[in-house]
Amino acid sequence: FSNEFKMTPRHPEIDLESGGGPSTHHISTLQLLLRAAHSTELNEQHRAALQLSKLVDSFGPLPAVSFGPLVHALCRLLPSEDTNVARFSARTLKTLLLDDVMRPQAISSGITTIVVEAIQRWKHDRDMLVCCELLACLQTLVYDRSAVAIAVEEKCTPLLLELLLSENPEVATLSMTSLANILSHADSVLLAQESWAQQVAASIDTVLEIASTSHEKGLRCYAVAAIANATAHPILAGRIAELNGLAIMREIEGKSLTLEGTRVAECAETARLRLAALEVKSNQGQDIALRKYSFKW
Repeated sequence: FSNEFKMTPRHPEIDLESGGGPSTHHISTLQLLLRAAHSTELNEQHRAALQLSKLVDSFGPLPAVSFGPLVHALCRLLPSEDTNVARFSARTLKTLLLDDVMRPQAISSGITTIVVEAIQRWKHDRDMLVCCELLACLQTLVYDRSAVAIAVEEKCTPLLLELLLSENPEVATLSMTSLANILSHADSVLLAQESWAQQVAASIDTVLEIASTSHEKGLRCYAVAAIANATAHPILAGRIAELNGLAIMREIEGKSLTLEGTRVAECAETARLRLAALEVKSNQGQDIALRKYSFKW
């Protein structure tokens, strides 16, 4: 990308070699970049997107006072139809959203809607680089309870179900992770949303098949977590049971797959116990009822 982003001498660049946190100079530079992000000139948007990404990557969390203006600038840049502007803006947002304290502020700015709309725009891109960055943003957004209802309202679920079938393994895996995060709220935020549940139930066979047969380890592990979360919702549990989910989860439970500290066998056990309780119409234990599996990017 270095040849594509030419820095104009009149604008100070970020010193990425000095180390440490953002200095007064860097804060001043941030203010200039935020101004550039609101420009109608594409080359200014290019410069802002690239340099904001470098700034956040180098120094991590910025002062809280800068967070709101920065998210507002990203709201301006993310809808861009330019590949590099959209990609570097999404990369910046992806890092910012990892801050548990500041993430609610980003969600309140309307960023969830912008991210879902941008994924819809870039889902057919040839190399899917922008889509992957955006899906990573979505994964962490819907890790947060406050973003789930917004994402569902924006028709995020059918979009993710569609992208599960992508030939790009990273796109499919990120989509499955976001779906698992949404499903972790199936027994709370989404419990009363019957039309949403029916929509998921109509495609849950795809998730179950991936959990059972996929050769992509990460994708398969997240699919098992998604099924475990789904069994907390009565409509989804009923559909999974109809698809022989109990036997499938029992088989997966005996395998030693692990992913990032989460024992996939435990996810399968959770699904199995919930489905078994459904089959005999008995109550599941409190420990089983409270189990949820969700993942930040």
